[in-house]
Amino acid sequence: MTVVVAEKAWSDLDRALAQVLDRFGPATALRVEQEVFTAIKLIQKFPRGGQVEP
Repeated sequence: MTVVVAEKAWSDLDRALAQVLDRFGPATALRVEQEVFTAIKLIQKFPRGGQVEP
């Protein structure tokens, strides 16, 4: 399965990572970025994983 990420989501991620970098430093910003990409890979592998919200 292919995960499509909206352009706005990428720009929001860039802004969020810039704030994390400013506030917590490069190691934390890198860790957050890696966690986001790990989550995308999990969604790609298990698209029906998780719970359905009412």
